[in-house]
Amino acid sequence: MATSAGDEVSVVISQAAEVRPGRIARLVYVAAFLPADGDSCAALGPPDPDSDLARGSVAVADGAAVAISPAAAAKVFYHDCAPADVALAERLLVPEPLEPILAPVRLADPQAARIPRAYIGCE
Repeated sequence: MATSAGDEVSVVISQAAEVRPGRIARLVYVAAFLPADGDSCAALGPPDPDSDLARGSVAVADGAAVAISPAAAAKVFYHDCAPADVALAERLLVPEPLEPILAPVRLADPQAARIPRAYIGCE
């Protein structure tokens, strides 16, 4: 399973706003999903099995996370970066937990629904 990091974050920030609406002034979604109550990243954007990201994803031993194989990382994330930058970035990669991708978001607090939201689309 592979989604983009922006998609996962959109569900996480939506849920954070639900938990602590009084502590958040604005939510900014960058190239991300706008989840509704009960949505998950997995449901909103099923992975494309033919994508470089999906082909480069490998399950972590405990099954609770997914990682990008070192052989695929440069092609998936850093195709136009300088070799030194790629080397540093690859050393900093860590497995991505599956729970935020699979878990449905629960959005029912009217106070959280009033938080202003901004959406930035990327092409």
